[in-house]
Amino acid sequence: MKWIKLSDKQPQCYQRVLCYRPDKFTVIGKATLGSNGCTFQGEDGYQLLEVTHWMPLPDKPQQ
Repeated sequence: MKWIKLSDKQPQCYQRVLCYRPDKFTVIGKATLGSNGCTFQGEDGYQLLEVTHWMPLPDKPQQ
């Protein structure tokens, strides 16, 4: 998988993805559609700021 630049493509609304923020931790976030376009919400419910790239989560392991 490769990082996708947010300005090139946005994830589907409510899709859980890896979020990359320069100079911060890479975290799992949920994409939401706000009045200014795509925004991300962290697992703790807080908005993730300065997301520049995202990546789909990998598939679950097969047993």
